[in-house]
Amino acid sequence: ADHLPLNRLERIWRRQGVEISRSTMADWVGAIAERAGPLVDHLRRDLLRSRVLATDDTTVPVLEPRQNTTKKGRLWVYVGDDGHPWVLFDYTPTREGSGPEDYLSGFEGFLQADAYSGYDRLYAEGKVLEVGCWMHCRRYFYEAAQAEPARPCEALAFIRELYRIEREVKDASVEKRKAHREEYARPILEAFEKWIARQLESTLPKSPLGKALGYASRQWKALTRYLEHGELPID
Repeated sequence: ADHLPLNRLERIWRRQGVEISRSTMADWVGAIAERAGPLVDHLRRDLLRSRVLATDDTTVPVLEPRQNTTKKGRLWVYVGDDGHPWVLFDYTPTREGSGPEDYLSGFEGFLQADAYSGYDRLYAEGKVLEVGCWMHCRRYFYEAAQAEPARPCEALAFIRELYRIEREVKDASVEKRKAHREEYARPILEAFEKWIARQLESTLPKSPLGKALGYASRQWKALTRYLEHGELPID
């Protein structure tokens, strides 16, 4: 959890008068991985039975043999739904789409993720449906507001209303949540979509606001999919 490499742990133990070499700890890690493997495999099989999965990735520095620098590896997190409440991580040496494609082999249902193109092949056959993440969308408008506050803040106001509506039905049933979204969130989304279209006409595509508008416009179908299914979260 703290991502402490073994050489740091070695020094921590030494300060406390305990000599444990990196090679010994590496053997321990390998033994744990071997024994935990069947359990992790079992959890992954159950995770893939989820109707709704969420995923994201983050960089992790990896030691490069015979080099003085580290390279960027990737940790992918996969979060199951309420019926399969597991959080599992998968490491890949690069960010190629083959990573999530291999890990999610056999999965059918909703996948909530950012707009990374590496997921696209998962959606190609229609067995996996893309669900957008409003927190990712919001981040682009927030960053644009640092350069040009007025218009991005209008977008943030739309998104704030969507989250307010979600708080109102946080503990409601799936059916009630869907109905509530239909009545209150859909009109806001329709107004927001028209606002985005107007702003695109007068905004440079490569400006911070242009990038935020482009992201929202391209992802609109995925971002609004949560309206159709009460079990889907907004982010």
